[in-house]
Amino acid sequence: MRIAMICSCRKRSLETNTPILDVERILQDYAWKDFKEKSRRVEKIFLRRRDFDVEVPMNYFHFEDTDTILKTKDSKPKTKAAAGQSISETSVLQTQFRNNTNKCQTYKFRTERTRKATISVSFQRGFSIGGKAQFKLGLPKMMSLGCDVDMRLQISKTTGETFEETLTFEANSDINVEENCDYTANVAFTEKEISAEFMVQTFMRMPTGTAPVYIRRKRDHELYATVFINDLKDVFADYKTSAEIIDESAVGANVAQYAIEFTTTGIVEGMRLSGQKIYLDSKKLDKGAISHQTVMTVLRKTLQMAPPCLRLRPLMLALTQAWRHNRFLRTRMRTFLTRRHLVLWERLLPNQVPENYPLRIRIRKQAKCH
Repeated sequence: MRIAMICSCRKRSLETNTPILDVERILQDYAWKDFKEKSRRVEKIFLRRRDFDVEVPMNYFHFEDTDTILKTKDSKPKTKAAAGQSISETSVLQTQFRNNTNKCQTYKFRTERTRKATISVSFQRGFSIGGKAQFKLGLPKMMSLGCDVDMRLQISKTTGETFEETLTFEANSDINVEENCDYTANVAFTEKEISAEFMVQTFMRMPTGTAPVYIRRKRDHELYATVFINDLKDVFADYKTSAEIIDESAVGANVAQYAIEFTTTGIVEGMRLSGQKIYLDSKKLDKGAISHQTVMTVLRKTLQMAPPCLRLRPLMLALTQAWRHNRFLRTRMRTFLTRRHLVLWERLLPNQVPENYPLRIRIRKQAKCH
């Protein structure tokens, strides 16, 4: 019997194809490789990377971000508004000013509200420095109109980052209400939903033309060697799929200068607080309208003057008038008047209970069922 043994060996995947490049580690690997190649043959035998620390001063390198390019995602958002567009305004604050006198009245309108919104940023391709992201993301006020950028987010985490926006709204003004008018002030807060893909291009340069890298022994932290990087092209020669080499040499220059272009792409989602608006609606009051304060004053004076046995009749009469002419009191009466009140109301004032009173309609339905 013949037994054949097959052994297959696969090459280890290269880190040059990683979507997020660690610039600091690339510089460290290049400096260590250059240091080891220039060492003596006998010295190379005893050199171990684990015995040394490779320090790269990042202040010798300059990173410059370009303008952010935003592209609305094709997926349908949960709300009716399109992604990046303004959603429907919702009036969250409402104040009513009622003037049932024959003179113009001035009312104080004061309000203050603090709102918060969050924005999440994550990227799947780009670069980092020592495991930390380093780029700025610009967001315009109106994504659909391409307005100027009014917010810049500093991204520092490769795993994603969440930012919180806080906006405080304060209004303090006088409102002049004309005679026999009802004014309603509505404060509508506007928000915008963000759901877009972004792209930021970052250029890495070496302004001085050279940068030192220090190699220290771990056991005593003594400086063992210094390696100088003079050309970024050689450093990123093996990473062309994720880092583009740009020739920025001046015409007729003896020394070539190169820059490295990184392209960062990701997704930004969340809400933006765009602003607030105040709408003022006005309408004329009916001639027979009775204000809440007037009804309460009449009730109080009537009950004080009438004997105890007759106090309920004018009370129910006033409630009848209030039901017919005052929308505010009609709402309150629907809530607090019980079946017992309704029976007493009909007994003291026959045929005066409004036909559209909800409790009366409900009693009639119950009577028909029986």
